[in-house]
Amino acid sequence: MRQMQATPGKKHLVGGYVSREQLVFGVVLLVIAAVLYEDFLVSQPPRTGSPPNHAGVQGRGCPSACDNGRRLDNSVCPHMSSEGIEAVLDLLDGNSEVWEWGEGSSAVYFSQCVKEWNIIVSDPEHCRDIQDLSTPNMKVHCTGSTADAVSYPIQTAGKVDLVLVDSGFKGACLHAAAGHLKTSARVLVRNWDSALRTEVKDVFEVEDVLGADKMAILLTRGGSGDARAKVVAPTSLAIELGKPLAKL
Repeated sequence: MRQMQATPGKKHLVGGYVSREQLVFGVVLLVIAAVLYEDFLVSQPPRTGSPPNHAGVQGRGCPSACDNGRRLDNSVCPHMSSEGIEAVLDLLDGNSEVWEWGEGSSAVYFSQCVKEWNIIVSDPEHCRDIQDLSTPNMKVHCTGSTADAVSYPIQTAGKVDLVLVDSGFKGACLHAAAGHLKTSARVLVRNWDSALRTEVKDVFEVEDVLGADKMAILLTRGGSGDARAKVVAPTSLAIELGKPLAKL
């Protein structure tokens, strides 16, 4: 039987021959295809829960709808657990008025579901950053000092449906807000612990604690925000009145 001789400059494959140029061209095509596929994967948005049912928060994604079905821009997500996000959404509607002492991402996200979301910030630079991201239903209050930030509710005559505390001096903020809650209002506090429970036990009772970030849902004692107008600033506040509230 005659033995087949390899043609110079070609690779022998089953069923025929391919030139070096064809082989190089094929490799280049495979590389281009791999790069395009990787770019496609990177460009895909994160998976979120299916609106309007927001029970399916996955990974770092946030629901794309409020509890009432209103669409949400979820490009900025709160820095809290999925259970915490669910708890806040469940307490909001289109008529809700909210105060927050916090780091800002919660206000940007949740304010899209409410009538008015007020965030109180004492750090000037951080406050400007939040203002740049603010939504139409969001009001950013740059107080300039810790004392003014904590006492902000005392300076207003209104009452709110929800308070979110996610900053330093939580006890002082809770006491300041106690007399400005509507009937059946709730207060949400991240990183709840026994020391804070002791600090506000005369004013608030715990309804529940949720998630990895220990989000506490509080009620004023007696079940109504009108029941207590007591404001007691803890000693820790008097020590550092000039220090900005911690931003997370």
